[in-house]
Amino acid sequence: MNTLSPKMVYGILCDSYELQQWQVAIIRTLHQNQIEPILVLMPRDTEENHPSLIQKVFRYPYKNLLFRAYYRFLLKPSAKRTQSAKPFLEDCVLMRCATIKKGLSEYFEQRDVEAINASGAQFLLRFGFGIIKGAILESVPYGVWSFHHDDPEAVRGVPSNFWEILEGYHTNGAILQRLTSKIDAGMVLKQGWFATVSHSWKANIDQAYWGTVEWPLAICKQLLAEGNTLGNPQAKLKPSSMRFAPTNSTMIKMLGKMWLNKLAFHFKELLLTEKWEIGLINRPYADVLMKKAALSADSFLKGTSKAHYKADPHLFSYKTANFVAYEDYDYHDRHGRIFLQELDEALHPKHQAFKAIERPYHLAFPYVFEHDGKAYCVPENALGNSLDLYQFDAGTKSFAFKHTLIKDVAVVDPVVFQFDTKWWLLGTDKSSTNTLLNIWFADDLMGSWQPHMLNPVKTDIRSARPAGPVCMVDGRLIRPAQDCAKYSGHRISVMEIETLTPTQFSEKLLHTLELPSSGLIKGIHTVSGNESFTAFDQKSHVFVWANFWHQFKRKLHL
Repeated sequence: MNTLSPKMVYGILCDSYELQQWQVAIIRTLHQNQIEPILVLMPRDTEENHPSLIQKVFRYPYKNLLFRAYYRFLLKPSAKRTQSAKPFLEDCVLMRCATIKKGLSEYFEQRDVEAINASGAQFLLRFGFGIIKGAILESVPYGVWSFHHDDPEAVRGVPSNFWEILEGYHTNGAILQRLTSKIDAGMVLKQGWFATVSHSWKANIDQAYWGTVEWPLAICKQLLAEGNTLGNPQAKLKPSSMRFAPTNSTMIKMLGKMWLNKLAFHFKELLLTEKWEIGLINRPYADVLMKKAALSADSFLKGTSKAHYKADPHLFSYKTANFVAYEDYDYHDRHGRIFLQELDEALHPKHQAFKAIERPYHLAFPYVFEHDGKAYCVPENALGNSLDLYQFDAGTKSFAFKHTLIKDVAVVDPVVFQFDTKWWLLGTDKSSTNTLLNIWFADDLMGSWQPHMLNPVKTDIRSARPAGPVCMVDGRLIRPAQDCAKYSGHRISVMEIETLTPTQFSEKLLHTLELPSSGLIKGIHTVSGNESFTAFDQKSHVFVWANFWHQFKRKLHL
């Protein structure tokens, strides 16, 4: 068998050189990172008895007519449009293979398996053929990799990304697996979850397919870094029951549901928007995170007007004073500014809040941490396209610019902390605010920051976006993250980071934090604090004239 070399090579299983655009994007991404295809496997031309027109008429599945017509003529997601992959594959060896069909499965002839083994390919990407079984699955060192664009434990079968909308799932999953002899029960190489786009099947498909383009590259990087292993296999999946092509009545129900969902989506954008306020708790941060103290405010910092809100609180102590830094958002200009409020011992405001950081564009999530007796702030500055460090000035009660940590990045909700001799910075990508988690690391706070080898290290709408400081609790590294599956700012997932190195990252869910049920309070998305106090934000949905006019003009393209 082959062994891993510094330059990886692979093969592709496909029906022709015309592939879907997301598949071509995978090949392009691998090529840009010096991972090249050397082998293309296509079906061997065979003589088939083509049915006559009369046979086609009588055999046509009329019960699926609406689905077939909609899928062929109306759907057209960009990810599934065809594109020639020949420019990337013309130097590859082309093998025409005849498979032996046994039921729904296809088996490759032994001579073809031997030729594949001798080719030097280290893995095969399956972009064609049917259900593959037999010796080909072990013909190359790292097997055959195949995508499934659903969460197979929730939805399995055809069509992809359809049933989540119809059945009301908040999340829409995808997996990249190494195939085994058991259908939909292979070794999971990478798995992710996206928010279901309930008003658009097309958008639901596109986000899932485009969102997995870099997954094969991530697995290759892992192999190059860690040697002859695919890492620790995840727990075996428990496949759900199989779905089949929708009948006409099911398709009518789906179209009606999407239309109603779209109507509700646009009306909600027009008539309701977020109103956040800050709650303060006289209990340690770790106790609230680990559910040893109730998530119930002892006092509040409420908004100044209906067109403003206060969110993203970061509570810290400096010498003998307590402060909370927060985002003050104005719906009139749709900008956030960073304010600072000093608190007394009862967590009530001592003086009027100070404007601590302002830019001509939106700022948010003023993450505050202490180092060498000084307090620093790294606010979200995605529109400014950098991550900047500010130092707290107790005299002016503001933050003064100190240093740019990372240039040319659009990071949302950044969190900075020290662990295992290094500095770490976590945040999501502005292009996918709630779903893609990225990591950077440095030996020194003011030093050179490097991206994690596996960026984005996580694709998960339920727990990617940071929700507050990472802290050590009883020897465990605990990270609060936003669960935005139902909607942005729904609840907080408390994660335990199990592995964190420049080449590895893994974490697991411990529990979730939710506010007590209320007709008005709809969610929470930030929690922070120290050994004495905790701050969090809670939101309600309200009507704001400034937001209504902005959305109204945007929808009319004014």
